Amino acid sequence: MSLKDKIASASLGHRDVEICLNGQLVMQRETALAALLEASRAHRQASLELAKMQQDGHPDDRLGKPVSHPILESAKATTAEKLEEAQQAVQAIEDEIRGDVSTFRVHAIPKQRFEEIKLQGDGEATATYSLLARESVRYVNEAGEEEEIPSELWDQLEPNMTAGQWQEFVDAIDEMNLTLVAKQRAFLARGSQTTQP
Repeated sequence: MSLKDKIASASLGHRDVEICLNGQLVMQRETALAALLEASRAHRQASLELAKMQQDGHPDDRLGKPVSHPILESAKATTAEKLEEAQQAVQAIEDEIRGDVSTFRVHAIPKQRFEEIKLQGDGEATATYSLLARESVRYVNEAGEEEEIPSELWDQLEPNMTAGQWQEFVDAIDEMNLTLVAKQRAFLARGSQTTQP
C-alpha cells in the first residue's frame, strides 16, 4: 500500500471510559473496598502469627508434629470468613454498578484541531480539557453505537462528576493525544534500539 493510500485510509485511535454516575453506588463500593482491604490485612496478620508459632515449635513437642494453637487457628478461620464476606460484598456492589455504568468513547483529535482547542482554552487546564472532552468524547449506547453529547447535556454532566471521574476523561484524552510525545517514546519502541555496526 502506498503512503497516499495509507493516509487516505488513516484513522485515529480511541479508548472507552466507563463511569458510574450513581454517587450512592460509588460510595458503597468505596466503603466495601475499604472493608475488603481491612479484612485482607487482618487475615494476613492472623496467618503470619499462626505460621510463626508453628515454626517456633513447642518445648513439649516430642513427636515432631505441628503444635496446635487453638486461639490462633480460630482467629485465622474467623478472619478467613470475614475476608470471604468482604469479597462477596465487593462483588455484589460491582455487579450492581455494572448495570448502572455509562460508557464514553474518547477519540484522538487531529493535531491541528487539538492545537486550536488548546488556544481556545487560553492556557487554563480545566477549560481546555472541558473543550477537548466536548470535542472528542461520545456516549456509547446499549447497542454499542456512538452518540454525540449535546452541549446542554455536557453542562449537566460536568458538574455532576467527581474529580476522580473527570480525571478518567483527562487521562484518556492525554493517552490518545499526548502520551507518546510526553514520554518521548518512539512508536513501537524502535527509537530505543541500538544500531548494530
